Amino acid sequence: MSRTWGEHYKTGPQLANCRNRGEVPGSGRLMGNENAPVDPNRLTPEKAAKLLSAAAKIRIPAEQIVRDLADGAPQNTDGTINLMHYTAWLVKEMGRGE
Repeated sequence: MSRTWGEHYKTGPQLANCRNRGEVPGSGRLMGNENAPVDPNRLTPEKAAKLLSAAAKIRIPAEQIVRDLADGAPQNTDGTINLMHYTAWLVKEMGRGE
């Protein structure tokens, strides 16, 4: 059974307020990487987790993204994630009602 992070965190115990955690406010960049731009077309599961956690204001573990990839989430040939394709897949999976 495929489970998206959205379903995982509806009632999960890991709900936490992660306001601005991991993100340089107003810059769209992750802390500790001020000089490196974030390419939303090529994110590692770890970078995707940090970016999505900052945007959703809840903790999204990289392990959940890795499980999603194993369950059929789209990924690039080099194993990175295109954020738009991954997000579209999440929406599609949430619509299945599992």
